[in-house]
Amino acid sequence: MNEIVLETQGLTKYYGSTLAVDHLDLKAPRGCICGFVGRNGAGKTTAIKLMLGFLAPTAGSSKLLGCDSTALTPEIRQRIGYVTEGHRLFRWMSIGELERFQRAFFPGQWDKRLFADMIEYFELSRKKKIKHLSNGQRAQVSLSPTEEEKTQRRIKYSLKEVLPDGTIHLVYQPGRTLYSQWEDSAKQQVYDTNDNLLWQGIGKDSPYKYLSWAADAGGDSFNARSMKEIQVITPELSRTLEIPVISQNETIQIWRYAPNGGFFTGYKAGGDKIGYAGATGFEDSKSAVRPFGEFGSFFAWCPKESFSPTLLWQTKRRIYQINFEKRKVELLFESPDADITNIFVYTWDSIRLIGGEPAPGYRPLLYCRTKGRTEDRKHHLVMRGMTRSLTVKTPEEWNDRMNSQIRFTAFEQSVFLSRQWVVESPPLPNYLGNTRHADQLWREYRAAPKKHRLDIYKVDDRGNIELISQFGWTDPGEDLTDQAAGWLSVREKVRRCVSQFSPPMYDLLWYMPGIRMWRSDYDRGPNEILREILILIEQLRPGPSAWNLVISVLMVGFAAWHGRPRRTSRAVFIFWLTFVGLFNLAGLLTYLALNHTPVIKCPTCGKRRGLAQPQCVRCRTDLPAPQPGKLDLIFDTQLKPTT
Repeated sequence: MNEIVLETQGLTKYYGSTLAVDHLDLKAPRGCICGFVGRNGAGKTTAIKLMLGFLAPTAGSSKLLGCDSTALTPEIRQRIGYVTEGHRLFRWMSIGELERFQRAFFPGQWDKRLFADMIEYFELSRKKKIKHLSNGQRAQVSLSPTEEEKTQRRIKYSLKEVLPDGTIHLVYQPGRTLYSQWEDSAKQQVYDTNDNLLWQGIGKDSPYKYLSWAADAGGDSFNARSMKEIQVITPELSRTLEIPVISQNETIQIWRYAPNGGFFTGYKAGGDKIGYAGATGFEDSKSAVRPFGEFGSFFAWCPKESFSPTLLWQTKRRIYQINFEKRKVELLFESPDADITNIFVYTWDSIRLIGGEPAPGYRPLLYCRTKGRTEDRKHHLVMRGMTRSLTVKTPEEWNDRMNSQIRFTAFEQSVFLSRQWVVESPPLPNYLGNTRHADQLWREYRAAPKKHRLDIYKVDDRGNIELISQFGWTDPGEDLTDQAAGWLSVREKVRRCVSQFSPPMYDLLWYMPGIRMWRSDYDRGPNEILREILILIEQLRPGPSAWNLVISVLMVGFAAWHGRPRRTSRAVFIFWLTFVGLFNLAGLLTYLALNHTPVIKCPTCGKRRGLAQPQCVRCRTDLPAPQPGKLDLIFDTQLKPTT
């Protein structure tokens, strides 16, 4: 029979005539998890305090670890963990000072390693004061993570690396949660997919050589939006895209791109034209050059032993490589019926996206994605030595996965595909319908647990894929109870408060049926002006709120009270009331700036009327003209000084 660690018999507690705990009988064996469920004031906290000996019972008894709760010895208390409601810690202490304080109560029993793991798990600093922690962080200081939680955290922050034979390893650096914090000189631990420790030591001494993958060139590229930003209405204010050709530390040529023509024009350092560069190559005459096509993006690098940039130039459906120093234009890839969306490269003609020399055995690889209007996304690989690009065939359901990261690499004679995706997760927040709560929705999504999986495939010469290994894990979600979350909440509350004075017309426009199609794709829309207008509406619209309606009604009422004696016609009066109702505070200020005039009392009907009309609007009686006041002093600059 299991040992009874907690037992109560008829435990009762009265506060005066108020019954807090009524004859509680309870037995909890070793290893049992027991919880109290009840409404506020049911006596849950009081019962716990009675069991711990913090309160004396009115009747009945309680035993904890075989000792009466009213006479718990120091040895028994050292075996009890208790987190108070509200996490009552000394606010003036730091986390490190609190550890030393608490350690004194557990001589010979305090687990320094466990406390250090807990601080690392919750990403807390020992120097941080308790008063600067959020309520959630104070609870974290009071608790310790389980072995399962520590394992989940280690898997979450481990790099999922792949050996050339397809074996997956988990590489973990204690204390590092971001890839930017990764250091080869730091201590690493290598685990297999069964959580067995394979090796630990300094990262640069690792015996394993993992595959490197093609990197996204988009982060270092000059895209279509950047091209539009350098073009202003007049040529005098616009900037130009210039590619220099440098020899012996001197610029000998400059090639300028003409966005309207879609080609480059070359000039000597002295200003004389030397030719044109387009889709067919370098030409001497403007009539012979063909435009590259609609610009998409480009990025540049300098080959070895050269200071003249080489361009990887992407148009809507083609990718060119342009070398101005050698006057060479090479068509690398052409998509006949779909637009190019992304470009990834690895060891392509001396490109160094991350730095360092490429590892031996890798083939130069250019990988791009295309997506047409009526077809699913496709993956195309261009490798040096191939006469044509390789189109990789992937299942159609891959296109439906929002959180799916696909990478390629070409090592020796093999081509590998890596797919890391979310198997199970809550639905992505609908920002377009809930922009007022976008921050909160995004935080809730990040905090929710998700199931991830890494699949490694091998690609054959025909573009077919074969699964060779996989690994799945559960991400418990991010802890978002830090102080920055509090500031984010304050910022969101301020924004909501200010947005209540925004024009209700923005909400009417946002939910118009005709704008839904533009709204769904406005971030990638080709119309830059429309995109900026929609972003402005999204940021300023008040959202469905009773306060915005109340404020609008009050402002319309004030405008009616102010404008009734000053109205010149009924149509103009109704127009201004409608204007104020649609534009809220902005409308009211505009109305007052254009319509505020003095008022005078009509001698016939006794109503106060504005002076914008010579007659009373109601009785048509002539209003008295304003009488000029008595002048006390006149300045006349035309007077001549007396001699």
